[in-house]
Amino acid sequence: MMNTEFQAQAEILSILMNKPEYFKNTILQDCYFTHDFRKLYSAMYKCFYKFNGIVLEHIAEEFNNINLIENIVYASYTDNETRFKALESFLIESYRKRNAELVCDDFLNRKIEFSDLCNKINEIKELKSVKIQKLTKETLAKTLEKKSKQIDIPKFPKLSNILKLCNNDFVVIGARTGAGKSAFALNLLASLSAHYPCVYLNLEIAEEQIHNRLLAIHSGLFVANIEKYNEQDIKVKYIIEQAKEKIAEKDISLLTGSFSLEKVKAVLSSLNKSDHTIVFIDHLLLIKAKAENRYEKVTEIAMQLRALSLDFNVTIIAICQLSRFQKEKEFEIPTLSTLKDSGEIENSASKVLFLHEDKNKNFSLIVAKNRTGTTATIDLFFDKQRQIISEKIKV
Repeated sequence: MMNTEFQAQAEILSILMNKPEYFKNTILQDCYFTHDFRKLYSAMYKCFYKFNGIVLEHIAEEFNNINLIENIVYASYTDNETRFKALESFLIESYRKRNAELVCDDFLNRKIEFSDLCNKINEIKELKSVKIQKLTKETLAKTLEKKSKQIDIPKFPKLSNILKLCNNDFVVIGARTGAGKSAFALNLLASLSAHYPCVYLNLEIAEEQIHNRLLAIHSGLFVANIEKYNEQDIKVKYIIEQAKEKIAEKDISLLTGSFSLEKVKAVLSSLNKSDHTIVFIDHLLLIKAKAENRYEKVTEIAMQLRALSLDFNVTIIAICQLSRFQKEKEFEIPTLSTLKDSGEIENSASKVLFLHEDKNKNFSLIVAKNRTGTTATIDLFFDKQRQIISEKIKV
């Protein structure tokens, strides 16, 4: 443990002076150093990549503090990569703390807005050294002993078998307007929440509609009857009360409102990381992003959601509104090419599903992309009055 940041900077420069090959593997930058140490590191870095080594005469030309150079050259140092990495981590952490204090001071002095504060703090949080662990027999053994990470969807056995949904998947469900996207997501929620904590981010419709649809799915009653609860007889009210109990027994969280990528990240960071959580986003295109045009916005959202699913131990199922079909193509079967104007959705998603209703009112689910399984088309039954979607059973 180094006593001061000053000593740590001197020691790591001494190591680099005597073991310049460490420049190839370090993530240090001159900004992590202070005062003359910063100038000396910059001169050493330039020298190494110009001459593939340390040339004192060249460094002296770039940096005119000869006494400091001599002290660093002849200082005792530890020829140990573990020590070097420990010093590297210490310097980066010190830099993070310094910057965090400066950013907070700027905010308190009203030099920056709150949104700028949040963005800068997030940038500082990303600055850290990474500890790499060698893959060992013990690591592999632990993986073999773990239970399968496949996520079963009891209500949709065919889909479950074909999709092979896994932990940390990023699934996109695309459909045109009115094709039952939210209904399908809520049916998946009803099924998956029996075994997993689930979070539903609702960006589109009134929260009461989500409540009523979930009650209809769990009770088998018409949504219209749920909406007119006070007018129902005792028997119907009892069925609704039982549905309320079923939903309350599950671990379902519903958040309604507008969401930015930063807010989605904040929600995910608040989850219990020991429990794998299924996160529904209804829908993806309504998330706020910095990019201005649609293509760049969707690309940013898709790539960030893919990264978040890995960083926060969640599986993300996001609904995506497809571009409006021309009248003559209203019933055309959607394909991956349908997403060609939708940024990086196709590339970022591990699985892409399309809901489709043809002109004869036949309803189906198309598995168009599937990294861990096969593609297929599954015939579905959609009871719109009850908001219940189920797989058709062929006799």
